[in-house]
Amino acid sequence: MASFKCTECSFSFEDEINGIVCCPDCGKVMPLPPNLTEDQLEKIYNEAILVMGRAKRSANIEETMFIFEQLGDYADSAEQVQRCRIKLIDAQKDEKFALAMHKMELETVRAYREAIALFEELGEWKGSSFKADEARVKLQALIEKNEKRKDLIFKITMIVSAIVLVLGLLAWIIIQYLVPAIRYSWALSRIEKEQYDKGYAILEDLGDYKEAPMELKKSKYNRALLYETTGDLLNACDFYDQARGYSDADARLYNVCKSLTIEQQLSVLGVGSPVILGVYEQNSEVEGKEAIEWIIVDKKDDGKVLLVSKYVLEGTPYSYSAGPWGKSELCAWLNTSFLTNSFASADRSNILEQNISTIYRDNEGNEKVDLITGSIFLLSDSEARQYFKTDDDRCAPATQHLVGSPVHINEGNGCAHYWLRTTTPDGNVMYINGAGGVNEEGKLGEHVLGVRPAMWVTP
Repeated sequence: MASFKCTECSFSFEDEINGIVCCPDCGKVMPLPPNLTEDQLEKIYNEAILVMGRAKRSANIEETMFIFEQLGDYADSAEQVQRCRIKLIDAQKDEKFALAMHKMELETVRAYREAIALFEELGEWKGSSFKADEARVKLQALIEKNEKRKDLIFKITMIVSAIVLVLGLLAWIIIQYLVPAIRYSWALSRIEKEQYDKGYAILEDLGDYKEAPMELKKSKYNRALLYETTGDLLNACDFYDQARGYSDADARLYNVCKSLTIEQQLSVLGVGSPVILGVYEQNSEVEGKEAIEWIIVDKKDDGKVLLVSKYVLEGTPYSYSAGPWGKSELCAWLNTSFLTNSFASADRSNILEQNISTIYRDNEGNEKVDLITGSIFLLSDSEARQYFKTDDDRCAPATQHLVGSPVHINEGNGCAHYWLRTTTPDGNVMYINGAGGVNEEGKLGEHVLGVRPAMWVTP
């Protein structure tokens, strides 16, 4: 009987190891313990062969490959690893092809464009190039149809405007109350008939009319529930994200994201959306570390994505000696202890090592550039303004872990003071205050302020 503690959910359990060991709480495949008997190795090997034979999803294939990798030179495990890798590539292509086909079925401009991009990535896989051409034709037809619809709406609007001029108050009442009510009812009926895109377009066009925003999020939330129930977590993630703020959509999005890889999350989530990556102690009242929630603040055409933690995760001095970011103890801690202890090796492979440049002025007023190579960093004062346009946007709540610490937390909104990486000519360090403002006078680096990490990742 061997003892295990799940690296995913921290659940502790025991198992006799009569085959592949999975966490009974979350289902994650456990690493193999040392000193296994020949009988145990054979059972694990045989079960891995069986699982690989029926595995269709890339996640299941990756778990099987993980087992074979740990079996090392037992039997033909090394050959099985190679077979898994080949099968994994095909499975990932199949999943991407299925996603592209699903986008095609949505029949929206956005979905067609996304489908074209996916088909182009697949090259000639299962006729993807022909599917891409088909999607282009349908996209052009839809754009032309929308243009005609806009022309028709414009003409109708002109006629209605003329009627308004003639009929005066009566026409004003019709436009102000009757037409939106009809469109609102029509939108709800489209949604009931599962003509979602048509219904959504009208509700979005109605703005704050009646309960249009609530009905829009409600429908997307219900679709997300259905996807989650049927095991389609990727679409569930997408629609929970669009339904944020409705019911428990935020909590469900968090839980769904925890079940997806960072690659899967970034495939459906855009700027402003939350993603889950890594763990850190955030609630001292709960055993184990909690998953870190990040906000997507930028996406580049080359696939790079900038993440900033949603919460202020830690409280620490910036540095005990005046100097730029690259020479600070906080920079060293983020790129060593925090990076190593918060992210599994697989997750670290998604985190990019970047050239981080910081413009600052020395005590003589000369402009200088601090350039270092690192993975985890803090925002500069200019980046904080670039990615978070308002003070409210720059506010970052403190975790329960920081309650009672030296970090100043705004009692009104729960937001903490947190460091930026920009220094001032007199050696102070700029920071964001509890109201979200950029404090350009700064504080001495030996003060304890909050830490809100940032990093560039790639799917």
